[in-house]
Amino acid sequence: MGVAPLVYATAGYGVTYLFGFAAAALLLFSIGFAYSCRVSGGTGGFAELIAMGLGSSMGNMAAGISLLAYCAMLAGIVGQLAAYVGLPLGDLYGRGWAVMGAGIILLVAVLGYRRIDLSRRIMAVCITLELAALLSLDAALLLASPGSGFGAPPPVFPHIGASGTSIGLMFAFACFVGFESTALYGEEARNPARTLPVATFLSIGTIGVFYGFTMWCLGVAYREPSLHALAASAPEQFVLAAADHYMGTTAKTVIEVLGGFSIVAVLISFHNALARYLHQLAGAGLLDRRLHKVHPVHGSPYIASLAVSIAVATVVACFAIAGADPMGQLYMWLVALGTLAIVLIQALCAISVTVFLVRSRIGSSGIAFATGLGGAGLVIAFGLCLANFKTLSGGGSVTTLLPALIPLAALATLALRPKYREQ
Repeated sequence: MGVAPLVYATAGYGVTYLFGFAAAALLLFSIGFAYSCRVSGGTGGFAELIAMGLGSSMGNMAAGISLLAYCAMLAGIVGQLAAYVGLPLGDLYGRGWAVMGAGIILLVAVLGYRRIDLSRRIMAVCITLELAALLSLDAALLLASPGSGFGAPPPVFPHIGASGTSIGLMFAFACFVGFESTALYGEEARNPARTLPVATFLSIGTIGVFYGFTMWCLGVAYREPSLHALAASAPEQFVLAAADHYMGTTAKTVIEVLGGFSIVAVLISFHNALARYLHQLAGAGLLDRRLHKVHPVHGSPYIASLAVSIAVATVVACFAIAGADPMGQLYMWLVALGTLAIVLIQALCAISVTVFLVRSRIGSSGIAFATGLGGAGLVIAFGLCLANFKTLSGGGSVTTLLPALIPLAALATLALRPKYREQ
């Protein structure tokens, strides 16, 4: 609902190919990523994998960048959900979204404190309902009669070289952010050497197929030559208008409600990932050892989870006190920063894994080549994100300074002298 109008407004009918390119690059990268997770035990995340090939200092800096990325993404998505469901409270001292945001942070904090099974069940229900709703919309678009506007989209190749394609590709890569968190659950998985690679491949494959297919179906619905203008003029209604036209008002309302639940699922996912990152970094000696504690009953990294909740609440409170817009500033700025940082970490990880495989000779040359090829795609994606960061973040003079936080986070953690092992 949020990405479709953005990519169609910039890249036109070429969006399906853009998601295919992003999925292919990440799948190639994940071949070496999964193999290296097996070597490292699947508990170190990207920072550990970067340390394996590029040294402990790079691993330390990667840890700082990753923490910045996940914290920014989490705080930004709180703003998105608060704006999405907090409109009825808009007249409450002009801070209706902030009141809703506080409630959201509290809910996610409680779930993060408890056993992971509870969060997993809630996310499974949300994701199942969301996929069912949007796949029903896809079916309605494809089964529509020719008289209702059904028709194949125009040829896609003339749009591949369009100036907006780079921005569309940037948004496509942003949709995959989060798959890499599979490497953070090694301590809680029954068989991490097998389940983490499978989860990684299934995540990327499912995201790529689902987004590519759904974007193509929306292109079928909006086959008018003015597609760019339609996506840009009313982006919040781009998907909902198609649902209303082809499925009716009730279905549109259901999809709109499920959109809120989808954001809840994303929040739970990012919170759990960030808490486990803090837990593992504390275990490696990079952060306070108390963050490595595990709850005696729930088995969760509860101290790290509480730290995440406090950090996110502080960031959101600062934006609320400053009178910031929850969508145009809190969400757009911080999610753009998080996306840029995560794509950089993915590119560094691909380079590191390739170097490690070539140097150690423990894997086949084909794995190293595939990982390096995927890394080249990620380097391209990072360059596009950096070059178009102002567009990704929604514009504004302040946003041009946000990328500077990435090297600052890297240098800050470098000063803490981590204990990552070099191999």
